[in-house]
Amino acid sequence: MQCRSITFLATVSIRVCVLSASSHPSPLLSRGCATNHLSVPPLGHLHTRFTDPPLLFTQFHLLGIMDMDLPKDQSQKKAVEKLQKMHRSVLIEKIPDGEELIYISNRKVLLKGKKEGSGILCSHCNKVVSPTTFESHAGRSSTRKPYQHIFLENGMSLHRYASSLKPVCDNSSKPIACVLCRSPEFSEYGFCDRTSIICNQCEKEYHIGCLRKEMHIDLKELPAGNWFCTTECKNLFSSLRLLVSVSPLNVKHDYMQIVQNKFKDSDANNITNGDIQWIIFNGKDAYEEKHPLVRQVVDMFHDCFRPIIDPVTKKDFISSMAHGKKIGSLDFSGVYTALLTIDSKVISAGMFRVFGCEFAELPFVATSRSNQGKGFFQVFLVCFERLLSNLKIKNLVIPAAADAIPMWTNKFGFKKVPPKMLAHYRETQTSMVAFKGTTLLQRNVP
Repeated sequence: MQCRSITFLATVSIRVCVLSASSHPSPLLSRGCATNHLSVPPLGHLHTRFTDPPLLFTQFHLLGIMDMDLPKDQSQKKAVEKLQKMHRSVLIEKIPDGEELIYISNRKVLLKGKKEGSGILCSHCNKVVSPTTFESHAGRSSTRKPYQHIFLENGMSLHRYASSLKPVCDNSSKPIACVLCRSPEFSEYGFCDRTSIICNQCEKEYHIGCLRKEMHIDLKELPAGNWFCTTECKNLFSSLRLLVSVSPLNVKHDYMQIVQNKFKDSDANNITNGDIQWIIFNGKDAYEEKHPLVRQVVDMFHDCFRPIIDPVTKKDFISSMAHGKKIGSLDFSGVYTALLTIDSKVISAGMFRVFGCEFAELPFVATSRSNQGKGFFQVFLVCFERLLSNLKIKNLVIPAAADAIPMWTNKFGFKKVPPKMLAHYRETQTSMVAFKGTTLLQRNVP
């Protein structure tokens, strides 16, 4: 029989047969199939079907002799992939640096370390290593279950901890990968072709080697300051900073006229052009005089939305985004806030991020409760879309809660993002905000 054989134990081997059904030994399987033979002398053969491409495996117990992995269906593959992503993300995003980690097997402490960056500072080698390497240094490389055996100080394994979390933001489940080659493998040490770099505007991540090969950008070292993957991103960044520097601006009369024509009894009819102002700021770099506005924006969003708190760091998403801070690996330094004010009081506001000219996201937008239903949100939306139009942004996307979808689609003309485009967004823009239970909507910028 023409089979490839891989020996695991003296009496156990796996052979992958590629013979057609006509020449296959009993029992016959369909023509063209590939069959996995698990040979154990006392038990004969166990036949299980492969598929193309190969599927991931689930554990199979063979009469207590050994644990073996056999193919499972596509839904099982997705479940395993999701679990792997969850394991990786919980170490990077949920465990604070300096937290003690312990490798335990058979109730014995085999190795200690501390969480550092995206890895573990190992007490064995005094280097930052991956969980798999940490397990190897504990003398258990054959176990291949690092997250089940690495424990927090409170006695909970990383696997159990990851499974217990119910994230309010789904970003942690998205794999971070080079947008050119789609590989998630990056080198964290030194400078090489696998070193990663992120554009300071569109926030896409690249391998240094892929930039050289695909885009003819030959970097010799990581830039000390901002770096942009294209001239387009560089110009966008400069334009946004210019808009911040010239704020506040008086709202144009024709923008107000749109509201006045639509809402005959609106309070907007009694406001002159000089009373209402349009302001843009970046929370990370906000000057001291902008701090009162930042606090007003945060208070207004807290009044309009339920608190969105990270379960591990206890940090507030709204406050972190408004101030351009980090929550774990989620970096909100590229978030800007646009707002309408009357006499220095915030009326309407939205936090947004521009991912190149392809699209901008608007994860939070609201009008203060005392000014709702008076037409001010329409003024905000008109001003905001004019801003995007001037920047040559093609699409505006928002994550909408289920009960808000009819309002966005019927009143403002948004549509659900088509599946293909949604997959494209998720693959290339892993830092997009995707709160649990929301649907991504979009509309073309006029």
